[in-house]
Amino acid sequence: MKSKLVKILILTFVLLLFFKVDYRLKEVGPGGSQDDSVYYYHVQSIVIDNDFDYSNQFNGNYEDAYFTSSGRPVPRQSIGTGIIASPFIFVSNFFQGIVEDFTTYKLNYFIYSLIPIFLIYLSGNMIISILPKRKENKFIWLYLLGSGVTYFAFERFSMSIAYEFFSFSVICYIAAKLVNSNYLNQRLIFFLPVLQFFFLTIRWNNYHIFLIPIIIALSNRANLKKLFLNKGFIFGNFIGIGLFLMHTLIIYEIITIFQSSIYPKEGWVVYERLESYLELSNFGTSLATIMGDFITILFSQEFGLFYFSPVVFLSIYIFGKLITSKMYLLTFVIFVYYSISLLPVIIFASHAGSYGFRYLYSLIPLNLYLIFNLKMTNKLIYRYLFIFSLFGSFSQLFFESTTLASLSEGTIINSFGVMNPYSNPEYLSGLLKSLFEIDAYLKILFTSFFGIFAVKTLSLFTDPLSFISSIYVPDEKITQYINDYVTFDWIYFISVLFFSILFSQKLLVKDSV
Repeated sequence: MKSKLVKILILTFVLLLFFKVDYRLKEVGPGGSQDDSVYYYHVQSIVIDNDFDYSNQFNGNYEDAYFTSSGRPVPRQSIGTGIIASPFIFVSNFFQGIVEDFTTYKLNYFIYSLIPIFLIYLSGNMIISILPKRKENKFIWLYLLGSGVTYFAFERFSMSIAYEFFSFSVICYIAAKLVNSNYLNQRLIFFLPVLQFFFLTIRWNNYHIFLIPIIIALSNRANLKKLFLNKGFIFGNFIGIGLFLMHTLIIYEIITIFQSSIYPKEGWVVYERLESYLELSNFGTSLATIMGDFITILFSQEFGLFYFSPVVFLSIYIFGKLITSKMYLLTFVIFVYYSISLLPVIIFASHAGSYGFRYLYSLIPLNLYLIFNLKMTNKLIYRYLFIFSLFGSFSQLFFESTTLASLSEGTIINSFGVMNPYSNPEYLSGLLKSLFEIDAYLKILFTSFFGIFAVKTLSLFTDPLSFISSIYVPDEKITQYINDYVTFDWIYFISVLFFSILFSQKLLVKDSV
């Protein structure tokens, strides 16, 4: 009993360190055009305004807006995250007025910040449930933490990554259940394509989500005709695409399945690069560039998959094992699957201006399924996954703890040799140097919910800033955090603490199975 309690306390402490405050302390205000703002606009418009008129959210800043034929401004970013988050915010909004009477922090935004963590938890459980029952399963949570995807739950929660990860986990789960039941569950067969089209509204470019059932069926040597010629599956596809096209008509006032329809095509470097790659006269040059970019994605200091996302890196291993197993059709489909995911990275020539190669995190659920279900594991793979998942976890924790482990504020040459903002071509070496800097550890503490706990506890006895300044001189940003923590409502911290303890207990239960 004591041992279990100690484990829960240790795991809770770790979770509170990963639980960052950067994007949580201040609610997104109207007028921003960044992804963090825009995804929240969808929630606000659905729950608060009960419409698809985003004028009050944009507040005159239409820099990244799409204007419909009627002149209505609409975010270019997809609405799927807003739809998934809306039920949670509907409930919290009911209590918002009550909570406002004795707190200064917005309940809606607080709940919104917790949703991605909940989705990651559900996703992990779904993935574990479709894997063979082996002792190695206890490390699945470490593999997820070390993949980088959890950064977009514990810190950058307002992006779409955790929602994408959840959507791919759901489809993997349903497809695996269907294969195991020999496609006898007609409800699941019907809802599979409906959900695929719905999840496409999270990020329109995730077309590879439609390949998951094929890959799982082929990996189990199942009969594809039973799935694709099933009446429920065919009907579900008609319903799914109908609902998707209906949403583009209602929101964007056009009927399309391609997000490119609402993005500018002239003067945007992404389209210029794509057009250059598609020109036959540039084939040799383009191929050489793509191969060079591929090596960069795998091994560069700037979030190279080998070091910072081992589950995604093992895509190479999976592909090689399928070839040697002479599963050629499956090899071809998985090649297309990986290529669709890689395409944005190649076109943008960037890791996407945040932690890790976030466009590739959708590969994690299926990769875990294939590695464990096709018996691709061996001692070397286990050791690699364990060691570098630990390293990836530390990387996530130390990200932005020093200037050496942070992204650039301005535009610099990134690892792809392209001028880009929010880059760091020497991130790996910067991270390793940061491990030996005491300021890095202090920043980790004071930018986490554990820091909130420490400051608020100190505030019961003395002035936290004066006390901390007597032993450590905080910079301007940390000073502001400390001042914010003093006024941060206890009820929200206690909620996070309870959430973390419950999460820790659930993880330990799963590990013991």
